[in-house]
Amino acid sequence: MKTKTAATSAIATASKKKAAAAAAAAAAAAAGASSSSDDSDSGVESVTRAERSRRTARQGRQRKKQYIGELESKLMSMETRDVTLRDELEAAQRKLATLQAQHTTLLGNRTF
Repeated sequence: MKTKTAATSAIATASKKKAAAAAAAAAAAAAGASSSSDDSDSGVESVTRAERSRRTARQGRQRKKQYIGELESKLMSMETRDVTLRDELEAAQRKLATLQAQHTTLLGNRTF
């Protein structure tokens, strides 16, 4: 039961602090003064959060740019290999055609 009382007390204290901060902010606004220190802290926090967000976005763009560069490099490598393999295939097909012609010629010259 003691824990429940401590939790209730903590909630009541937090509510009182929020109410006091709201009253101070209202009084400052009515007097034309700047906002309370709690508001300025949250402003600093939001600036920090915005800076973190921009930095994270910039890092993400850099990672994406690096990844795209790596993909383009792989693509160029694969295209080069493709050309090489096609050339080898054409050479092998020409050799096969030559050998088949020789084979046919040799079989045609045979007498039984």
